[in-house]
Amino acid sequence: MTTKMKHNIIRSAAILAALILSITAFATPPQNQGGKRDWRDKLKAEKVAFLTTRMDLTPREAEKFWPVYNQVDQEGHEIFLKLLNSYKELEKAIQNNAGKAEVERLLMAYAKAKDESASREEANIKKYLEILPAEKVAKLYVGEEEFRRSQINRLGRKPEGKPQQ
Repeated sequence: MTTKMKHNIIRSAAILAALILSITAFATPPQNQGGKRDWRDKLKAEKVAFLTTRMDLTPREAEKFWPVYNQVDQEGHEIFLKLLNSYKELEKAIQNNAGKAEVERLLMAYAKAKDESASREEANIKKYLEILPAEKVAKLYVGEEEFRRSQINRLGRKPEGKPQQ
């Protein structure tokens, strides 16, 4: 068996392990969301496969990495919602001509939420570096951006046979 074949087998095993870990980590029953939950699960599975390949994770690395990543992702979502809510409150205050003190308070809350997000990201990198070499952690961040851009591009393309509106 050639080195390339061994590498492909290892990569396939890593992707399979990552998919299993990802799906089980998010296997909670849908709460009246119908197809929305299925869509999110499918997207997460695609992202796991994409990142596993980009990062060139071994099965052992994938086994250690994905549970940590899933936890970090959940915490990141909560921080994102906090940041989004603080932004919306600030935007609403501006639209409603809120007083100077209220706008300043909301502006500081928004800045604090942004700082919390940045601090959390630094902590996440440290967690990842306990599991993976720096090059693979860097590939994670580059891969996440590549995946995000590929999804945006996919949304922008018109389906075959349908006119673009």
